[in-house]
Amino acid sequence: MRSRALLEVREVRELLSALPEELLRSEPRALALSGLPTPVLLTLALLVARRLKGEARPLLVVVRDAAAATRLTEEMVALGLAAAAYPSREFVLYHVTASHDEERRRLGVLSALLTGALDAVVTTPEALLQYTMPRHLLRERTLTLRVGDTLTPEALCRVLASSGYLSVTTVEGAGQFAHRGGIVDF
Repeated sequence: MRSRALLEVREVRELLSALPEELLRSEPRALALSGLPTPVLLTLALLVARRLKGEARPLLVVVRDAAAATRLTEEMVALGLAAAAYPSREFVLYHVTASHDEERRRLGVLSALLTGALDAVVTTPEALLQYTMPRHLLRERTLTLRVGDTLTPEALCRVLASSGYLSVTTVEGAGQFAHRGGIVDF
């Protein structure tokens, strides 16, 4: 595994030992670093995320733009971390039928954080500053269906509609649902 090889590099071990222990042991803290080459940032993020993983605390890395967030996230995943890029959302100031892909990706990252599925989240200042659903509302409005659960089609349709899904005749994409008899497609 590439991450173990990183730990064998003397400079990497020195970098990790230079981190204040209280940063990794106490309440969430911020560490501001700038001007780091991507390999050094990646190494530092990997090592800190691994240490925080034992405490079920994900690492948040803020980078300059969406392209840098995507690249760093891909590198983290390649090194074995459960990482996700948290995108910014586009604001549309006029009525238009638009894709909600960014909203779904944002909610997907937030949901994964709620369940503890992520070791790290990489984002941009713009995305970080945008308003999102509070944690308690996301938790309240999350419905998990498991094999063997029972829910009437009408109740499922009410949940989907209240969650922003669009009722259609035939489902053609994400965010839509169709109800025909005892069948609900979504």
